[in-house]
Amino acid sequence: MSQSKVRIDRLSFLPKSNFRTSTFKQTDFLIVFEKVIYSF
Repeated sequence: MSQSKVRIDRLSFLPKSNFRTSTFKQTDFLIVFEKVIYSF
């Protein structure tokens, strides 16, 4: 459940970002967040 929710959040989150740097930071954060979920 949580894993698919994170992926949906990522898909809805990225298009909202106008700046390339903030998009990169958000993607980086979400990837780390997803890894943390996978480790549990």
